[in-house]
Amino acid sequence: MPTKLNMLKFAHEFELKGLNFYLRYAFKTKNMLAKELFYNLAKKEIEHAQKIDGLYAEAQKISSTKIDLRMGPSDIEKDLKDFFKNQVKKELKKGALDIAGYKTALNMEKKSIDIYIKMKEQAETPAKKKFFELLANEEEDHYNALDNVLRYLTGTGDWLQEDESKTWNWMNI
Repeated sequence: MPTKLNMLKFAHEFELKGLNFYLRYAFKTKNMLAKELFYNLAKKEIEHAQKIDGLYAEAQKISSTKIDLRMGPSDIEKDLKDFFKNQVKKELKKGALDIAGYKTALNMEKKSIDIYIKMKEQAETPAKKKFFELLANEEEDHYNALDNVLRYLTGTGDWLQEDESKTWNWMNI
């Protein structure tokens, strides 16, 4: 069983890996909707890394400052909805689409969900359990965002038939 410090270090490195991945793809893609999504995801990974870094410092007794484990509302859908609303719809599908990049991102988000669920189970305080639960939920939001945008850009309409809590039906404009 990995130690608490090893788990936190792994989680921090995983968030940094996600940040680098999203920044690389945001810069690389020519598709404006994908670019907006990847930059939004990069911002969220920075927030996650900051919180985990605080827990790591606290666990190493580097900092006696109490870490605020609360997470702000996940605003990726709102940000993309605002972006979507203000763009010419035919322009959103222009630009090369890197399907492999999306699949890598989806796998990364799925792995992070699993990691944070395990960390929640091993957390020693109710506040830390809640924190890792919120992180897992945010990563699930990231997964759903990637899935929705990918399916929108690839033109598959079957996603509208799915559960509305996971499908951004406002994209069907």
